[in-house]
Amino acid sequence: KEKLVKFIIWFKGSLFFLLSVAIFLSIFTFSISDDSFLTKSSGATSNILGTLGSYLASFLIYSFGLMSYLIVFFLLIYSIAVFRKKDFGYFFIRLLFILVSIVFIPQIFLFWGIDYDLNDQIKSLGEISYMLFEIHRIEWVSYILSFIGIILFLFTQNIFMLLKISKFNFNSLSFKKV
Repeated sequence: KEKLVKFIIWFKGSLFFLLSVAIFLSIFTFSISDDSFLTKSSGATSNILGTLGSYLASFLIYSFGLMSYLIVFFLLIYSIAVFRKKDFGYFFIRLLFILVSIVFIPQIFLFWGIDYDLNDQIKSLGEISYMLFEIHRIEWVSYILSFIGIILFLFTQNIFMLLKISKFNFNSLSFKKV
């Protein structure tokens, strides 16, 4: 039974690691000329994962822009946690919060006008972030949404759990009367 549990942990960790690597390679080798949900091409797909990779990358890049790499980071941290036998729990809720955070984080960059030009047809911070910004266009809302996005991202990653920071014991700080 113990070997089966170890195998399941190894398999789950490996699955998340391979998924993070596959998504990274898909996004990294994204090309606007590949087949996607928005374009059709008669040429060969240049994405390293083929047609599936080009569709996946186009969805992530068009929706979330460069912030898509944070999904890769999330899956990588989750795989490390599984290998270290740390139970994060609530995977899909954490994934939902990651997706919300990568839409919220760029709001302040959009307000400041900071943008990286990927392509004329693609918004570098993602279409969803731009649509949300177009709704409000208010400085303090941008600050608040970016702050909420950063907090959500950090809490869903639970990085401190992986670092094995020893717990501080307040009982050991007893004051003795002199």
